[in-house]
Amino acid sequence: MPTRHDPSGHSIGSRCIWRSSLHVPARMRKTDLTVKYFNSGMTGAPQISNNWDDLVTMLNACLVNGFALKAIDTLTFAEGVATATITAGHAYQPHQVVLVAGAEQPEYNRSSRVLTTTMTAFTYAVAGTPVSPATTTTSLSAKVAPLGWEKPFAGTSKAAYRSKNPQSPQNILLIDNSLKTPNYTAGWANVGIVENLSDIGTIVGAQAPYDPNNPPQNWKQVTANQWGWHKWYHARGGQ
Repeated sequence: MPTRHDPSGHSIGSRCIWRSSLHVPARMRKTDLTVKYFNSGMTGAPQISNNWDDLVTMLNACLVNGFALKAIDTLTFAEGVATATITAGHAYQPHQVVLVAGAEQPEYNRSSRVLTTTMTAFTYAVAGTPVSPATTTTSLSAKVAPLGWEKPFAGTSKAAYRSKNPQSPQNILLIDNSLKTPNYTAGWANVGIVENLSDIGTIVGAQAPYDPNNPPQNWKQVTANQWGWHKWYHARGGQ
């Protein structure tokens, strides 16, 4: 299983880094959210193994949905710092970016880099002077924040992802992690960058990789032993 991939190479802004560890520079430890990091050892993180659809499941969590959703029991504020208490415990880590939601006071509801943690609480910076403790008409929650991409099209084990950063060229990362037959084992997905789609199976405009003599070659069976030619491997040899 690869330890790192940056699927936003065609955009400007946040990056998804899937690796076992990451040094976070001091300048970004509090307020800079342009880098979010994830690793497979984080509690609630999606696991990539030798199954069809594993890659789409991971990208859904990291790019669009987030993961490790927890109910916050109390949320308080003092001297520019909010403290979220989760009596059942959590596994958020310092410097990880967590999204807090559900407070009636908007200052609490934000993506923030975690400052400190205990087994049952974490802190993050808050601007302004919100009422403490926070109140809610629904529930208070926290989760590992996704990169904030959207998924405009999807199918069975297929997904199209696009950065919502206005500085991005708005190209689409297209993933086909569906079952390939006959006699193909799991562990890889067809992957490409496309200008646009009309649905999950119909590319509109430019794409890469691209063969002008055989435009759909990256997405179909080319020979008896080759399906497409640009693949993202997430397992090998039965891993």
